[in-house]
Parts: sequence; structure tokens; C-alpha cells
Amino acid sequence: MRTRCAGGLARWRQLTDRRVAPLARFAALPHCLCAQVVVDVQFRVNLLYAVDSKNEQFSLDFFVRELWTDERLQFDPALWPDSLGAVRVPASRSLWRPDTFFLNAVSCSTSDQLLTLNATGRLNWSRHQTCVFKADFNLLDFPFESVAMLSDAT
Repeated sequence: MRTRCAGGLARWRQLTDRRVAPLARFAALPHCLCAQVVVDVQFRVNLLYAVDSKNEQFSLDFFVRELWTDERLQFDPALWPDSLGAVRVPASRSLWRPDTFFLNAVSCSTSDQLLTLNATGRLNWSRHQTCVFKADFNLLDFPFESVAMLSDAT
């Protein structure tokens, strides 16, 4: 997705101090992106449980990791000697995060979130999720049926 901003990235650089890059300053900035953001989404399924063939639902316990780069958040690791090149970002609504959701999810719960930022502006958002999904089981050949339990992520 590409939208236009007045001033573009040069305006962002004027508004922020790149030596320190305090995250609180980004809360006051206008919410517009001047370039595409590529987000790498990774899933690791821990457990498939509670398969309900009557209601055509199944539950998954899994981890989601999303990685993207925001050049505005780059910092000099020499100014943060205890950071080891990466800092943990507190739970904050002031930073943009991808809104990944499942089209066929009935309900989802999220726990154990971790957002880290490295010196190059690369963000890593990991979280544990438990979701109930709706699927078309179509059990015509039961008990010799195979079912593809898919989830649609957007």
C-alpha cells in the first residue's frame, strides 16, 4: 500500500533525533506511510486440539512472529551500551504494528507478547495465540475422510 505524505521521509528525519530516537516522539507524528512496508509473517503451530466436527471448528495453539523494518527507528548502539544492539520495546500503541488477522477465525486470544527493535530499525514482534477456526469438514466418506483444516491469514 502506498500513500503520499507531505514532505515524505525527509520530514520524518527533521522531526526525530536520530541519535537517541525516543519512541515516545512517534506518538505525536501523523499516521501515514510514505513507502511500502514488507512484513515477514511466520507461524509455528504447537497444538491442534478441540476438533468439533458437528460445528465444523478446530482450535490451534501457535506462535506468530512478524518482522519488518522502520528506518525511522534506527539508533546508534554505541549510545546504548547495555542494549547489545537490540532493545525491548514496551507495550505501546504509539508504534505501528501489522494488523494480521484470520478470515475464518471464530475467536482468538493473545498472550506473552514481545516486541524488540535492533539498531538497524528491524522490529520483531512475537506473540502466543490460541484461536478457534471455522472450516468446511464435509465428512461424506467418514471414517475414510481426510480434512484440510486451513486458516486464511490477511
